[in-house]
Amino acid sequence: MIKKSITLKLFILIFMLFLFQSLIQVGFQKYFLADYYELSKIDEVDGALSEAIETFSASTDLIEQKEILETYMAVTGEPILVYDDYYDYHPASYQVAYEKSLTLADDQNTLSVVPIDEFVDPNLESLILDYTVIGQPVVLSYYEDDTSIFPYSLILGDELYYLMFEEEVAVFEEEEYELKESAQHIVDYQESFIDDEMFSKINAIDSYFYGDEGYVNPMFEFIEVEKQIDGQTYYFVSMVALQPINDVLAVQNKFQWYVLAVMLVMTLFIAVAVSKLISKPIVKLSRAADAYAKMDFEESYAVKREDEIGMLGSRINYLANSLKDRIDELGRINVKLEDDIEFERRQEELRKEFVSNVSHELKTPLGVIKSYAEGIRDGISKDREEDYLQVIIDEVAKMNELVIDMLELTSLEANHQLAGLEQINLKRMISNVLRRYDQTIEEKDLHVTVQMEDASVFLDVKKMELVIGNLLSNAFRYVDERRLITVTLKGEQEITTLEIENSCSKLTEEDLGKIWDRFYRIEKSRSRELGGNGLGLAIVRHVLDLHGFDYRVINSDIGFKFILTIK
Repeated sequence: MIKKSITLKLFILIFMLFLFQSLIQVGFQKYFLADYYELSKIDEVDGALSEAIETFSASTDLIEQKEILETYMAVTGEPILVYDDYYDYHPASYQVAYEKSLTLADDQNTLSVVPIDEFVDPNLESLILDYTVIGQPVVLSYYEDDTSIFPYSLILGDELYYLMFEEEVAVFEEEEYELKESAQHIVDYQESFIDDEMFSKINAIDSYFYGDEGYVNPMFEFIEVEKQIDGQTYYFVSMVALQPINDVLAVQNKFQWYVLAVMLVMTLFIAVAVSKLISKPIVKLSRAADAYAKMDFEESYAVKREDEIGMLGSRINYLANSLKDRIDELGRINVKLEDDIEFERRQEELRKEFVSNVSHELKTPLGVIKSYAEGIRDGISKDREEDYLQVIIDEVAKMNELVIDMLELTSLEANHQLAGLEQINLKRMISNVLRRYDQTIEEKDLHVTVQMEDASVFLDVKKMELVIGNLLSNAFRYVDERRLITVTLKGEQEITTLEIENSCSKLTEEDLGKIWDRFYRIEKSRSRELGGNGLGLAIVRHVLDLHGFDYRVINSDIGFKFILTIK
């Protein structure tokens, strides 16, 4: 019963949706698509026309005005004509509306357009025009009113060509217009760039503008804009051709019935297929529920429907996922708790170790100071009193150095940021730090080899000087009887490498792993003799980590080597 109910609902739903969508599509195409297309096309042409009018009005060059009209026609695919308030063409319109035209210029470089079309005197047929006529002198005879000139004849070379019919001449003579003559030269020859269809549209605009009685053309929507240019009124007229969309709609209205028939057949097949597959999700849902009961969350029900079965599957999946998330969360909490316990244990060990190390480091100098102070109190000989005081001063200096290093290390561990980066010459910095150890180098008779290239890097200058000083001090402290020290600085493209190497015994694996730890000394038995407090390299590690530089220590041919890489 459930199977039949769901199948029927699905069939009805699919069929109704298909029918509803089809009716909406047909209705919109039949009643709204044509209007929408017409309005959008008119808006498009109207926007292009407004832009063309503004550009045209701002120009005083006839050739440029002609190019503006041609650009508009090329972009929109629609014609444009410009009429003056005497209903005559603007000269630029002659160039785009007629099959052929000549643009002439007189001595004052005043341009005029002579249209040459099928209405001229037949004698003009003997005039052969091409682009070679540009630049040739002509004599133009014409009648002139207040705004326009009307060409009467043209002398090109030795030939006279009439450009006006006799009945037109009679009108001007009747109005007692004076026939004028001007020597000019040809600056442009215009061949028609428009086809027969465009000519028919131009004729339609003429028919619309001049108001032919009974003229009706439902295939065109005319757009007319009046514009004042230099005190004279001009009329810009264009159109929108509606024929293409009407043809497309007519074909589409016929074709869509075939599409609807195919979709109906497909809908029937889909409904039948769905009815056969409706029981499969129930079996999958039962299998998933059994798996969840056994705490097996790998099995899940793939929800691909929104009916009762889909809702039930979603709820069961949600229940299973919630249970799995709770179990996983308890596992994570347990792991985190173990990690926290281990962290606290490690921190407690570190605290104990730190206190032990500090106590040990302070115990020896304090004992020395106590012994020598008691000797001074007990009245040692005057010749040894200065030596005792110097020993006390040296031990206090060591304690002071230890406290300063402890404060520096604590500050680095508490503040995980640098004071400020500066671009410096690393070679110059290392040289300055090396000079501070000139006395140590001389006293220990060290053989220091320095090979450095210029390298400009960004770093915290104060903290980086501390790093260089600690590395050099470490190398000087642990050098063996060979007394070899090598400082190398290389700059390759965007990578700078600093290497500090000293001759000594090889480091053990334990040394290599713990050398950066606090209070760790390589030779514990000689720690008092060699000096140092075991904090120098720990400070180096923190500073380099803050800079994000790569660093490591390796055994070398003569001892061990510190390598610092700056990218």
